[in-house]
Amino acid sequence: AWADDAWRLSGFASLSAGKIQDDELSYLGYDDEWSYKGDSVLGLQLSGDLAERLSFNIQALARGVNFEGDEFKPELEWMFLRYQLNSNWRLRAGRMRTPHYLYSETLDVGYSYVWVRPPVDVYSGTLAPFSHYDGLDLAYIKDFNDTSLDVQIFTGRMDRKNDNLKVNVNPMLGGNLTLHNGPYTLRYGRLLAGF
Repeated sequence: AWADDAWRLSGFASLSAGKIQDDELSYLGYDDEWSYKGDSVLGLQLSGDLAERLSFNIQALARGVNFEGDEFKPELEWMFLRYQLNSNWRLRAGRMRTPHYLYSETLDVGYSYVWVRPPVDVYSGTLAPFSHYDGLDLAYIKDFNDTSLDVQIFTGRMDRKNDNLKVNVNPMLGGNLTLHNGPYTLRYGRLLAGF
């Protein structure tokens, strides 16, 4: 990582290797030969302050196996402006991570969670084409004694394609409600697509 008074540059990598014992199966780029691609990801992020409450964030990711089928092709995952209205309200506009999960914004950063790979029962790879959207979000964060409340409302669109699949979601509207108290977290999320 590198930083000065206004700008910060950081990167991360999750590297893996694996194979499947059955030569007739494949999963996430793994087959019966050793492969480093399946869970490997490289990321680079630049963030900085443009004004007193206005900041900019950009992140590029290169996955070993990605939606387009290109190995380690860099893709713009985030690029947004963030405006902190006051201590409780935040507004962002641009390309952001779709908040499907509790760990959505750190899903590709392997050291941010306790698993080797997030559980596929919840963090399904089928949502990979929907990893980011272009739009707006508004968040309200408030602490009440030992409990914190986080409310997020977002809207935008997704447009991604490859040879086999085209994803076009427009408009998209959603929201999340999260309560934290000590070691307990309760989260409810809702996403409406193409309504």
